[in-house]
Amino acid sequence: MPVAAKTIAEFLALDDVAAATDNCTATADLKVTHSDAVIAEGNCNGEITRTYTITDGCNNSVDVYQIFTVTDNTKPTAICKDIEVTLGQDGTVSIEENAVNNGSSDNCTSVSNLEFDTDVTSFDCTKIGANQVEMTVTDECGNSSACKAVVNVLPYTATTEVSVLPDPQQYSDKATFTATVTPAFVNSGCVAATHVTFWVGTQQMGPAVALTNGTVSIDYPLTELPSWPSNGQMAPGSHGVKAVFSGIDPAFVVPEAATTLTIIPENVIIDYIGTEIVGEANPDVNTTPVALRATITDIDDSNRGDIRNARVCFEINGSPISGWLVPTLVNPSDATQGIVSFVWNAPVPSSGYATYDITVNVGDNGYYNGSLDDVPVTVYRTSLNEFITGGGHIIPVDSKGEYASDPGRKTNFGFNVKWNKTMKNLQGNFNLILRRGSEIYQIKSNALSGLGIDGSNPCSHKAVLTAKANLNRVTGGITETLMGNLSLEVTITDNGDPGVVDMIGVTLYNGSTLLYSSSWPVSSTKELTLVGGNIVVNDGLICNASDITYTVITSGKNPSLTGEVVTFTATVYGHDVTPQGTLVFTINGETIPGTLDSKGSASVDYSFDEAGTYEVEANYNSTNGYKPSSGSITQLVNGSSFILSSSRNPSVSGDEVTFTAVLNCPDAAPSGTVTFKVDGEEKATDVPLADKKAIFTTNLLSSGSHTIEAVYTSTNDPLIVVDPATLTQVVNNVSISLASSKNPSVITETVEFTATVTGSASIGETVTFFKDGSEIGTAIVDVSGNATVSHAFGTVGTYVIAAECTGKSVELSQVVTNPVIALVSSLNPSPENENVTFTATVTGASEGTVRFTNGTDEYSTLLNDGQASWTIPLTEGSYLIKAEYLISGNLISETSLTQVVTAENITVELVSSKPLSVVYGTNITYTATVKGSVAAPSGTITFKDGTTVLKNVLVSGGKASFSINKLAVGNHSITATYNLTGKVSNTILQTVTAKTKSVEIVTGLEPEVELADLKVYPNPFSEKLRFGFVSPETVDARIDLYDMTGRLVETIFEQPVEGGIHYEAEFRPGAIISAIYFYRVTLGETNYNGKVIFKKE
Repeated sequence: MPVAAKTIAEFLALDDVAAATDNCTATADLKVTHSDAVIAEGNCNGEITRTYTITDGCNNSVDVYQIFTVTDNTKPTAICKDIEVTLGQDGTVSIEENAVNNGSSDNCTSVSNLEFDTDVTSFDCTKIGANQVEMTVTDECGNSSACKAVVNVLPYTATTEVSVLPDPQQYSDKATFTATVTPAFVNSGCVAATHVTFWVGTQQMGPAVALTNGTVSIDYPLTELPSWPSNGQMAPGSHGVKAVFSGIDPAFVVPEAATTLTIIPENVIIDYIGTEIVGEANPDVNTTPVALRATITDIDDSNRGDIRNARVCFEINGSPISGWLVPTLVNPSDATQGIVSFVWNAPVPSSGYATYDITVNVGDNGYYNGSLDDVPVTVYRTSLNEFITGGGHIIPVDSKGEYASDPGRKTNFGFNVKWNKTMKNLQGNFNLILRRGSEIYQIKSNALSGLGIDGSNPCSHKAVLTAKANLNRVTGGITETLMGNLSLEVTITDNGDPGVVDMIGVTLYNGSTLLYSSSWPVSSTKELTLVGGNIVVNDGLICNASDITYTVITSGKNPSLTGEVVTFTATVYGHDVTPQGTLVFTINGETIPGTLDSKGSASVDYSFDEAGTYEVEANYNSTNGYKPSSGSITQLVNGSSFILSSSRNPSVSGDEVTFTAVLNCPDAAPSGTVTFKVDGEEKATDVPLADKKAIFTTNLLSSGSHTIEAVYTSTNDPLIVVDPATLTQVVNNVSISLASSKNPSVITETVEFTATVTGSASIGETVTFFKDGSEIGTAIVDVSGNATVSHAFGTVGTYVIAAECTGKSVELSQVVTNPVIALVSSLNPSPENENVTFTATVTGASEGTVRFTNGTDEYSTLLNDGQASWTIPLTEGSYLIKAEYLISGNLISETSLTQVVTAENITVELVSSKPLSVVYGTNITYTATVKGSVAAPSGTITFKDGTTVLKNVLVSGGKASFSINKLAVGNHSITATYNLTGKVSNTILQTVTAKTKSVEIVTGLEPEVELADLKVYPNPFSEKLRFGFVSPETVDARIDLYDMTGRLVETIFEQPVEGGIHYEAEFRPGAIISAIYFYRVTLGETNYNGKVIFKKE
């Protein structure tokens, strides 16, 4: 509305019709007041009456009305603010319509009556983060305006849990890990987390596993990764467990879940395999070494750990006789069984026998616990009658250790051991030959340490031999010692002559590492019955029993294949007549009766359906007065196998590789086909099996690793079922580079070309070298990947040299040049009988020989950095000097020059244009005249001041002149030298005096320089060193002092100086030591250097 009038003048000016008068009061003195009627809120259009009251001086008044017609069309003022909200558990959140209002207003409508409308008020899990909204504000008259704001939607924090059962649980056994996240998902399709990873301590138990409806349970064995050496994460005790969730939707915060798990030790099986009886004959000793050993095996509960985490101690009566020992694996590929060893110096009784009960304790300070109590170890005093001897062979099928012999192959042995006459030492030896693959090995004793004989059964004499031994490779008749100082233990049983039922067991250790066991069916060496030979154990006891029998079983084929028929023969041996009676075989739990023949033997045929190791037993009961006996043999049965091999692995891309699949089965002529696959893709199908083999050849393998698979399809009846055979074929992408030892080279020079071949399969390959397509040689790639050939080129040119290996080739261009030789003289013409140096420079070559001649003399020398020189005095005359460049005696290039030698009496005269004493700055001209030359003099005159060259000037008309006005203050020896003869003029002594200006500068030092205008004194010095100098011109001057290592000691003087003025500087030594020092005086671009000696007093 318009502003109301407050004075009579303003009132009268309202419009043309406004007027006010009074009969008493002047118009100008009238008073004006007003009041406005207000339109009710919500009435957007109407009239407002403004009432003016005119009052005179007597307070008489009259009302005058002014009417305004009003329409509200003003928009509200909309103001917004940004806000944050958090999703609810259902994955949604809503806001009020005015949630982003930040003080919006209107000119007519009160805030409480304004209408707010926000375009988006509901948000789901897909709207995490910043969301722009628009809020519209409308007043009661329908006027509106809008503003924008950001609603930041924050994720919902889910609830997580993790548990492990059972708790506690033994090391290596499985435990069930369960993780849950709540809520798992919301209706708008957002999943809180897709996967979870479980951790025990710092060990990740496995890859992330998928959650189903927010939960998952999975079993993990409580073993460490790696299982050895231990990292402590699965050691007995309490451990933190956590579940870490992944695949988390942005709509959720999914925290880790944590709990604890108690791990307790695992159980073990303990077998004592050490020495059980040992005899000591030496009367001078009271103890004898006994090798205590035990096999520690993780109990077979389907979840087995690493036995090296066990700690084992040998004890007697509860007192340890060893420290805590760590098992060494029997088989490096089997972590469930290990051996501990300890040499115990056992007390020897003065006579008779002593038995010690040994306890093997597996302590809970490791990951396992258990104990084996009361293992008897017998120690006794032996007699001279005891000795053992024997020889023959066994056929092991379950040999174990790093050098285990192949199943079914003969192992030979021989031994002879007895006490010497003094009963203090054992003498003799033990020797065993075993076969493994293409190698033959020998176990040979070198120091016998113990012999024990068990005399408890005179009819079955048992003995134990312990010794130190070497392990040798004896393949091809050449003996190579592989290891020494090894522990050998041999157990033998002598069941009487002729030895067919005697037995032997051989074990070789390196510490606790099992190198060889002749038969290791479970956890210790088992004695094998001799296949041939005899063993004698003499303990002075005689077997008087005549009714004892021994039953020995032999196998017709050991090892055999599944489905293959094997004949087992049991023979019963007695003392007098052939044993008769019944004999029953027990094979794979099945009892099969056998019928003894007239020689006491019975046979049975049997085939095994599954691969494995089987104990075959035979039990004899007599019908002609003998005692019953039994025997056993271990039968190794291998399943039908399908084996795939490569003709070359690794190979090189482009190589032809042949893959051969071989079927090992009982059928002599199996039928069927083989399909070959490369990385899962069939490459050759229905390849027929021929002589149990199928072959696939390809040269299309790309570089990298490829999985080759052969699948056999049997058409036999019955079908032969074998697993597919696979191997990993490595194909190297071989690259080849070529280098020249010298490029360019010269004709006839030998050049080496080296091809470098990369790729692990390249060593031993042949590289062929070519010159312009013609072969020039071959070489084998060495262990560094290099192959080198040498070649000499007979003609000049550019040649293409190529190297080819495994289908790869590379080229380079070899440039062969004919070198150019140039010859110069050090002085030509030269005076008679003076030395002249001739220098030959060969361009394009750095090696070879240069031969100089002058018509009568000859001199040859090697090139050095492309040059060769010859210095010789010549008499008067003219000489043709020739230089020839040769390689290996072959002339490559030559050149020559004419050397003139004169006998003239040439002199040089020197004069000065000024008196011999001048003031500094005087311009002096020195003129040198060459005299006595028949021919017109040529060449140059060199002017010097002492040893300093002032200028070189060409001789013209027999003279050369030189002017200078910068000779320093002092005395100067001026000379002129004619370069063709080396003749020097008489010396002119020129003196230059200085203008004197007193300037003293105390600062530093420099070594002494013999110049008239520079004085450095005293030298040697102790308290101070002075410098006096005159610069020939106005320059920047500096004096520096250095020690003998070149390190700057001090800058003594540094400032501009005027020419011809005498300056002084002083250096006072501080912490420097007595030594020689060097100074440098720098005047503009000229340096003067010298040395001084400091002697500290």
